[in-house]
Amino acid sequence: MTQVGPPGPQVELGPGWVDPACPLCGIRLRDRLLDGEVCPPEGEPQRVSLVCCQGCGFAYTTPRPEGELLGSFYTLDYKPHQSPPPTLLSSPNPSSGRLVAKDLRKGFPPFGEGRMLDFGCGSGSYLERMKAKGWKVTGVDASAKMAHNLSQKGWEVYPGSLPNTALHGRSFDLMTMWQSLEHVPDPVGLLRAALALLVPGGKLLIAVPALDSWNFTAFGEDWLGVDFPLHFSHFTKKSLYETALKAGVLVEDIGRLNHASWMRQSALKASVRLGKRRPLWMRLLQNKVVSRGWAFWVHHVLGRSDCLLLKGCKPKESLIGS
Repeated sequence: MTQVGPPGPQVELGPGWVDPACPLCGIRLRDRLLDGEVCPPEGEPQRVSLVCCQGCGFAYTTPRPEGELLGSFYTLDYKPHQSPPPTLLSSPNPSSGRLVAKDLRKGFPPFGEGRMLDFGCGSGSYLERMKAKGWKVTGVDASAKMAHNLSQKGWEVYPGSLPNTALHGRSFDLMTMWQSLEHVPDPVGLLRAALALLVPGGKLLIAVPALDSWNFTAFGEDWLGVDFPLHFSHFTKKSLYETALKAGVLVEDIGRLNHASWMRQSALKASVRLGKRRPLWMRLLQNKVVSRGWAFWVHHVLGRSDCLLLKGCKPKESLIGS
């Protein structure tokens, strides 16, 4: 990651924007990695930065929106909230389907009567797939509209975050967080609330964009994993481990996943911004065959693919406090 120099004068904050301290260690000394500008559907443009904490190295977005302003950025075309075609519910797809296959290969039983909570359940496609495999599924999503729509269809889905009063007294054997931890302002607090809902030994799966990836180095602000201003936290393998450890998660493994579709979309976004100045390799990566081949190389040879997958669990009672 290339620093662009120390932070300049304090950016003027518009209504609904806050300038947070580091979510991991709480200090405000930081270096800027990237700058950008975003504009809510209704409102004035706001300068934002991806910064790296000088104390612990955690990367995060500042300033960030909150409350109603934050909700305005989750527009109708926000992809995770779009329901996939019915045919994709029985075959792999670029979002939850591929992760289902990956998590089951990582050691989670494909069938059973376990209780699963999917945090950030979006359109509910992952809930549907896992229910078909025998899991008793529950979802939580920050979008009250999405939660209401899924509830109307008969799914047990609650709006909000964690902790959640609707889940008081409940417990789960498995909790999944597919591309959702990066959206919360306090990832440590969120994970502590997640552990409180897991049974001792209960499993936790977390997938987040990887800042220590070739894709971020190549595309910078155009990489889909940056996604100003909706992604508050930007994880490397090291910072994801430290975040989970601070929350009390027993980390079993942190691996990587690769998404050729992310590479293609990032290349397209960068090409649109750069126009005729875009390099040849960026044009080539918009091709499905080329992007799949390069994503395979980045993942298996360079070891720098664009998604981290953490497998962890809640310590058993006999281990707590030892």
